[in-house]
Amino acid sequence: MKCGEAIEIFGEKEDNDVKGEELIITSIIVSQTGKRLADPKTLYFTTNHILKDKCSRSSFSGKNMNMKELVKHECNVELNDPININEIQEKYPEIEIISYDEIEKAELSNNFWNTFLEITTTTSTSKYVLAGKKFKKNYLELFERILEPKIGDRFQVK
Repeated sequence: MKCGEAIEIFGEKEDNDVKGEELIITSIIVSQTGKRLADPKTLYFTTNHILKDKCSRSSFSGKNMNMKELVKHECNVELNDPININEIQEKYPEIEIISYDEIEKAELSNNFWNTFLEITTTTSTSKYVLAGKKFKKNYLELFERILEPKIGDRFQVK
């Protein structure tokens, strides 16, 4: 290091790290709880963000995880579909973008019938129906590969 060079401060992010080129790891079609006859929504898990498609009609990636593939363990979890967050925000304003840093808690749970994923951020809490109760193990394996490395112990199983 030479005299006069800027020192990189640990934990500081550059603006282009927050928004820009990323890969979609996987996308899951869900239903939001608390909404009567709610349209299915799509959650896109990228390298640095979760993208919540609020209206379910703005699919920018044609690849969604099929329940049949998940059950048979044939699903390719890593879609590696390249996207640009800036372009998506401009083209699809209804897409909500959540950074993994904003997530306070992500909880996988189930009741007598269904398996749920509840995501609590600094500003809101959303609970999604993933599938029937019997698929909890499949989703647990999936989220252990996707969410746990990104958010650590903030991913909980109930």
